[in-house]
Amino acid sequence: MLSTPILCESNLSLYLKALAVSDNGALIFNYAVGIAKSHFTFVNNLFMNSRFLCSLNSVTMEFFQFTSTWLVVALTWTRVFAIMFPFGIHGYCNNCSEMITIITLICTSFIISLTKLYSGGYETDSVFEFIPCQKKIKPWGSAMYFYIALSTWLPLLFIFVGNILLILHMKKTEKIHCRLTQNFRQRANKTHHTSRILFVVSTVYLVLLLPLGIVETLELYWDVILIKYPATEAKKKAEYIHWLKEKMLLKWCRGFCFHIYHWNFALNFFLYYLTGEKFRNVVIQTTWHYKKIIFSVFSNHIHKCTSCSKYPRDLKSMQSSNVLLIRAITLSEDFINGSVSTQNNNNTIAHI
Repeated sequence: MLSTPILCESNLSLYLKALAVSDNGALIFNYAVGIAKSHFTFVNNLFMNSRFLCSLNSVTMEFFQFTSTWLVVALTWTRVFAIMFPFGIHGYCNNCSEMITIITLICTSFIISLTKLYSGGYETDSVFEFIPCQKKIKPWGSAMYFYIALSTWLPLLFIFVGNILLILHMKKTEKIHCRLTQNFRQRANKTHHTSRILFVVSTVYLVLLLPLGIVETLELYWDVILIKYPATEAKKKAEYIHWLKEKMLLKWCRGFCFHIYHWNFALNFFLYYLTGEKFRNVVIQTTWHYKKIIFSVFSNHIHKCTSCSKYPRDLKSMQSSNVLLIRAITLSEDFINGSVSTQNNNNTIAHI
């Protein structure tokens, strides 16, 4: 969808394509693989018996999640700069800055993900309750603070500040454009439509990531600052049991927020559809196109079957009625497509 010519006009298409790939990778390697390892023993045994698969899974599950997080940050601030500096300098390569940003972000994410080869992080205490394949790992220690800040709180801060600036400048430019000609109003509406997509995507991500960041911070504080050790003394033993119960509760909360957070990767397509007019039109046109192809193939197949003499007469009459029904559906689709295109042409003429 994002590769169609009408959607490639915006410089955000590169970010959205990269975000779509990264979201799919996060859903597969960080969520689907975790569920498979926890519910199917033979799947977990594959990772336990193969050092390569174990290392690959540790790196990929961190790489895609980290990349998706900072791609949303890059999307937010790219749109903020586009609103604040609408007449920026455009060179021969319009998408060079976006490509450089994405490549830099991917390389940085990959380097950070390589640390999972030496430190297990949350994989050693996964919410999916599978046995970790990394047996000899070094504890993160104080580096865990940096990891949580880099994966949750810094992106949350950047997205929140970026959205506030985006709202303020959109209101400011809207007041300015209301005093100008109709041509500038149309340009402002186009800019606001694109900004609305980004604002919704980043806001949903902000809402879903915030609970996970809070729970991870509380869990880190509980495990490092308020840690208790097993003891034989009655009082200390009771304190340790209480600490262990609270730790299990925090782990359950982390798992719950983790599952909610991963809904973000599946919701982006529907957010594009609901907020983007161009994206919605492309999806509708593509859906009707493939429906027409499927009905055409199905109609030809039934037509060939009706011409076969080995079928009984009643079956032939039933199949012929199915052919008429499919043709009627195809004609209705053609009529709908014609009316939609006529309406789009009328809207275009009205804008002109």
